[in-house]
Amino acid sequence: MPDRRRVPTVLSGAVGLAGVLAVAFLLAPPLGTDLSAQVARANFFGRHGSAVLDLGWYAGISPYGYSLFTPPLMHWLGADALGPRLAGALALLGSAAALALLMVRTGARRPLLGSLLGAACVAGNLVSGRITYAIGVAFGLLALLLLTSTLRPAVRWTAAGAAAALAGAASPVAGLFVGLAGVALALAASLPAPRTGDAGESRDRWRPGLVDGTVLAVGAGVPVAVLGLGFGAGGWMNISLTDTVTSALASALVALLVPRRVLRIGAVLATLGVLAAFAVRTPVGLNATRLAAMFALPVLAGYATLPPGPARGWSGRGAGSARGWLRRGTGFARGWSRRATGLALAAIVVLAAVVEPPVSVADLRAAGDPTASRSYFAPLLTELAGRPPGRIEVVPTANYWEAAYVPEAAPLARGWLRQADQAHNRLFLDGSVDAESYGHWLRDNGVAYVALAGAEPSWVGRREAELIRGGLPYLTPVWQHPDWTLYAVTGAPSVVQALGAGAVGPGGGDPPDGAEGAGPGTPGAELVRATSVELTVDVPAAGETLVRLRWSRWLRVEGGGDACLAPYADWTVLRVTRPGRYSITGSLTGAGPRCPS
Repeated sequence: MPDRRRVPTVLSGAVGLAGVLAVAFLLAPPLGTDLSAQVARANFFGRHGSAVLDLGWYAGISPYGYSLFTPPLMHWLGADALGPRLAGALALLGSAAALALLMVRTGARRPLLGSLLGAACVAGNLVSGRITYAIGVAFGLLALLLLTSTLRPAVRWTAAGAAAALAGAASPVAGLFVGLAGVALALAASLPAPRTGDAGESRDRWRPGLVDGTVLAVGAGVPVAVLGLGFGAGGWMNISLTDTVTSALASALVALLVPRRVLRIGAVLATLGVLAAFAVRTPVGLNATRLAAMFALPVLAGYATLPPGPARGWSGRGAGSARGWLRRGTGFARGWSRRATGLALAAIVVLAAVVEPPVSVADLRAAGDPTASRSYFAPLLTELAGRPPGRIEVVPTANYWEAAYVPEAAPLARGWLRQADQAHNRLFLDGSVDAESYGHWLRDNGVAYVALAGAEPSWVGRREAELIRGGLPYLTPVWQHPDWTLYAVTGAPSVVQALGAGAVGPGGGDPPDGAEGAGPGTPGAELVRATSVELTVDVPAAGETLVRLRWSRWLRVEGGGDACLAPYADWTVLRVTRPGRYSITGSLTGAGPRCPS
């Protein structure tokens, strides 16, 4: 039976270390490539509340696809990077406490060591700036902890289901992992109860039931499905063969050395998930490796045992079958000396840390990035505020901080969401960008300005920066600063354009046959205002106008006359019956009107 007397020691140790790491995280300069995305989401909520579409990124994307409630939480905790970092620190403390209690309640062999490494791994995730994921993980661990409580079944299942739903609503990635845990619990419950004396299994220790697994899987799965289907950005996330192999190896160590059927089944499912993410293009991609990166080390440290030594071998009923392997687990190091066992387990933990490091060294090196400060962008924002409205392409900086600050002054052509880049901006990722394709891309996206920072660009922006510095005939420098150069795109491509002969169609080519209108360079629709939540346009006559906003079910148009919206490839068409000023926004409840086919 788990020794409840160990709770104070294990809990205080884990929370104490988490507190130290949280303070260090808050005192350090902004870290990680993902923190800028968290700041961007929090700042967007601070400026525009619960707006359903962010027109300042990728020509329109829903912040709900990223997280349902963490942006307001981060905003309420503080401005810019402070709020997300405080939220991450709180998530670290909560995760450390929940994991420590789980280790004790589930009878881990070394709960203190496992809990300490767990706190360190969660802190390593914060170094990369993954705040929403950290919050989702905290709720996911809370859901598991509630299942091990002594509450009445109905209360326990309701509370655990609610926590699982919050995990999925906070982070779809965390929600997927909670769902995976639910499937593992359900599968483990479907196997016969372990025999008394089986290594690692105790009849006094909490064992999952089918309802437990269902509660987790459904609770987390519903918000993940709603966010993905209703607000997803599309596209897919890359994952390399190296990342796939290292994550699979870490999960394999857990499956082989942890004699707990739930954890073993979960490790097998995690391995299959990573392999599936590599084989099939999905929005998950590299995110599938986060489970092993965060939990392989603490699980191995807390629960692992060694295979039987030479004195016993592998005899025993069921040892030769996969079913027996799942049911019984490996024995506890019979035939090994205590010292040899300790050294071997230490070596295994070190191996897992090397194979799947819980912290990114590159993100640690990012400390002190000058672009993480709002002041770095202030001169550019001031210059843009005095210019006619238009979309801007900022060559991505090393940690994508333009995505957090520039949309306050002008909508970005891009942002910081790899799935959206894969869907719409592949030329920057596959190395095919050149002077010709870059010019087509700028025109097709209605980009009026291009800004190049003096700081180091991201790897996805290096080729773009080289092209710009080498000189491009369609870019004219219009403003310079020690940290910035701003270019105007020849012809001043606009987010709005009369749809007709000569208009630029999707992909930079001609529009479909049969399109009519004035074409570029002739009197037509005029962009009046472009913000992250609203695009206002003056239309001089009845007809159709190409609006370079990504088509979305949530788009809404209002104005001085009858108007409607329709998809045009990836973009949107505004059709009006009389001249006037029209505003296009996003709305959850009042989208439309839609043009008849």
